Amino acid sequence: MNKPSIGILMTSRNTYHFTEMHWINEIKKQNDINKYPILNIDEDSYPDQKKLGKEFCKKHDIVYMDREERGMFKNLETASNYFEPLGVKFILWSHNDSWPLQNNFYNSLNRLVASGEVDKFGTIGFNGIGENILGKEGHDQLMKEFKDGKKPLGVIARCHIAHGDAWIAGLKTRKTKHAIKDKEPYLKPHACPQNTWWTAALNIELYRKYIDTSHQFFFHKSWDDICLQFLMKGVYNLILPSYYISHRQDLKREARLPKSSVRLAYKNDDRYHSTVGFPPENWEKQWGWTFGDMKTFDKIRKRYKRTLVYDFYKHDRQTGPLKTFDIKGAEYDETAVFGSC
Repeated sequence: MNKPSIGILMTSRNTYHFTEMHWINEIKKQNDINKYPILNIDEDSYPDQKKLGKEFCKKHDIVYMDREERGMFKNLETASNYFEPLGVKFILWSHNDSWPLQNNFYNSLNRLVASGEVDKFGTIGFNGIGENILGKEGHDQLMKEFKDGKKPLGVIARCHIAHGDAWIAGLKTRKTKHAIKDKEPYLKPHACPQNTWWTAALNIELYRKYIDTSHQFFFHKSWDDICLQFLMKGVYNLILPSYYISHRQDLKREARLPKSSVRLAYKNDDRYHSTVGFPPENWEKQWGWTFGDMKTFDKIRKRYKRTLVYDFYKHDRQTGPLKTFDIKGAEYDETAVFGSC
């Protein structure tokens, strides 16, 4: 193997100063990024920000591209068209406030993807230490455990299709009141309903085969929709819990950015992310229930019988993952080098 099997994708709208301050420096700390193609798709930034974005990309040897069509689905199509001829099988996308926490994260993941062991999965998610969900105290606690060589269970998935917390996590916080009690089963590769989408990988071949890209979720709820579309086709989304990622919304204030894009979306403010698809009625129109309100799913649940969506709806997460997988080479390997299989 001498071609990369993963390609790195950024989608940007008026946030290049923060990307320069944090994201690029964080990924360079842990990885030799020169081995991997990096594509930045600009989502109609303001002219001064677009100029800044082009300068940023040139400085860091990143391919700059203006969007072909607005929205995550079309950006992923554009990225697939760019990466696939290079031999890339999975697109690794992230928010610019999220990055890997381990040395050679890219090399280890690249080796796994190149092996073919994860070809049957639609998306891949990771073990997230996210300040926005865990809070400062919880974030600091798990980061200490991680740095001490332990294997903390952070935020590993979103779950808006089952009663209980909207996030699946191993630490009890204000947003994860029903944390996983028995963490051990969740430290194995396992299926999830929706990945956290702070940093996530997408299977290009299965995306082209199964995903209807006409769904109108341009940013918020886009990855939720993709994950559920895969479940409707009988395709699992995978979590690799030995791979750790960070999510640091709190750092945005240093760049004079709002901490939460969701708060802006409620105001229909699209300075940094499109709000198309954010209003609850958009999700209800597409899927038949109100996003985050399981009482409304209860009423139409029979529509989803005999699907993986229904299986996750009925599953009690405290009994362990819905399904675990024995995947050769799935454990994160700090010694992985580019080109090894």
